[in-house]
Amino acid sequence: MDRMLDSRRILIVGLALTLSISRNVIPDFYAQLPQPIQPFVASDLVIGVIAALVLNALFRIGIRQRVSISIVPSAQAIEQVQHFLEEQGARWSVRRDVMARVIFGTAQTLEVIFDQGHESRPVIVEAVFDEYNLDISLTYEGEPIELVNLRVAAFGVNDPIELPSLPQGISSAGTGRSIRPVYFEKLGYVETSVFKRDSLRPDMKLPGPAVVEEATSATLIPPGATADVAPDLGLFVKL
Repeated sequence: MDRMLDSRRILIVGLALTLSISRNVIPDFYAQLPQPIQPFVASDLVIGVIAALVLNALFRIGIRQRVSISIVPSAQAIEQVQHFLEEQGARWSVRRDVMARVIFGTAQTLEVIFDQGHESRPVIVEAVFDEYNLDISLTYEGEPIELVNLRVAAFGVNDPIELPSLPQGISSAGTGRSIRPVYFEKLGYVETSVFKRDSLRPDMKLPGPAVVEEATSATLIPPGATADVAPDLGLFVKL
């Protein structure tokens, strides 16, 4: 799951799953229910979905969408904030990756505040959540702090990169060549040359039909086609 769960959410999932399973365990009970209720208990899936929606609405009663905590500068301040935000994130079912970024940013801001000499007075950390946005605000007494964010981009021209060259002009006899029957549609089995990819050299031409094999793949050169080996050992097949 990509959303955090607290004990309430886990209880909702467990109860909804139990009620949905009960449809198959005690079908006679549901069959005796009044006719207007039958569409809502027609299947275990419908029962589970309805139960989850109702329980989620009930359990959300009493969950505050705006919470705050007073952090006293100490060695445990960062850990205290992390625990506070993780607990609230689970109650609100905030996505885990969002909560991780929020905790990191809040901890970094607290460290800046403490480093600027505000170590004698508490810092108020407030979190506000509305299902779409999670806002964190930090309030402290003292001089304002300027948070500087510098981004630098550099552009320049590099000297051309020369790739290493390999020996050219060797024949296919030194490429681990072998012959193997390969099946082609409309042609049937055709005697086909098989080459080892790591034995190829620049400017070689491989007439089809041929197969170039390597550790993780193979390249097929069909009959009538030709493959050229580039200076960087790239393989270009001309159909």
